[in-house]
Amino acid sequence: MKFKDKVFEILHSAIVDRPDIFIIDFIITKSNFIKVILDSDNILSIGDCQKISKEIIRGLNNCDQNFSLEVSSAGIGSPLVNKRQYKKNIGRFLEVKINSGEFYKGKLKSFNNDFIEINSKVREPKKKGRGSSTVEKLKLIKLDEISNAKVVI
Repeated sequence: MKFKDKVFEILHSAIVDRPDIFIIDFIITKSNFIKVILDSDNILSIGDCQKISKEIIRGLNNCDQNFSLEVSSAGIGSPLVNKRQYKKNIGRFLEVKINSGEFYKGKLKSFNNDFIEINSKVREPKKKGRGSSTVEKLKLIKLDEISNAKVVI
């Protein structure tokens, strides 16, 4: 079995009892640096990452490969890459860039498997008189049109 397949199998078995945890990224470099980025539908603690890291190390104890390992959670500013991350972040503020280059910033109001709905405040000219006013706008964005989305504080 290839080293990468063995590591992935161990990783999968380490999280199988935690259906709330899911893999965001899994990379093994040529120098056998293993990087695992996880997220959770709930809270992913440092203790969870440590436990998974220990299970991977334990599973690779009999392996004749040298390796280094990093297991971490997706940070608050990390791009959202999994549909489950959108559901988890309903109510938070997002910055969203779509494939056309347009950019939206606002509160994630809703999510389904195909769309997200962003509530943003924009300045628009007043209908009567001079100046502008701030209005709330709902924008429905197809998930397959999103090139980058991340939570902002």
